[in-house]
Amino acid sequence: MPATARSSTVVLSHRPPIRTTPATPGRRAPALALFGPLLLFVHGILAWLDGPDAGSGTSSVAVVAGLALVAAVVALALLAARLGEQTGGGILATVAVVASAFGAGAVGAITVGRMLGYLGGGLPTALTAGGPILIAVGLGLLLCRLDLAGRVPTSAVALTLLGAAIVAMPWGLLPLGALLLLLGLAPIAGT
Repeated sequence: MPATARSSTVVLSHRPPIRTTPATPGRRAPALALFGPLLLFVHGILAWLDGPDAGSGTSSVAVVAGLALVAAVVALALLAARLGEQTGGGILATVAVVASAFGAGAVGAITVGRMLGYLGGGLPTALTAGGPILIAVGLGLLLCRLDLAGRVPTSAVALTLLGAAIVAMPWGLLPLGALLLLLGLAPIAGT
């Protein structure tokens, strides 16, 4: 008897490949550019309403204002991370993102420490202004890089830096600085 070759056919079910959209660097940047300054504005208004002992963390308005501040600096630090991705990385982007994250951590620690009663109102200005200055420097560096790449107008960078300077100064003009930040970050927010 002749040997017949028996072929084995294996049928594999064909499933279409799972399609995932790649994470675009600036995907969440518009929301962060909008909510960071808005939360900062809310914090400034609530701090005005809280009165002269604002920042002591004892009243319910001060607690809500503190939570708004922590959420605002977290949003701005995350925005710095997204902008760092948009610039293509590099040592300057890394330094800017780390500075923003460190500044947000400093502001958050001081705010939570005040809300819990561990820190009083007599902290040195260098300590209380250091966090906002680091956030401003980080965002400023990243926006300047985006400006040089032609992705953000120079006027947006100038407004953002002016708003950040007003926020960092102890003048009590936080809502004005937050509005200038919002105007400066408007090209990123898509508004």
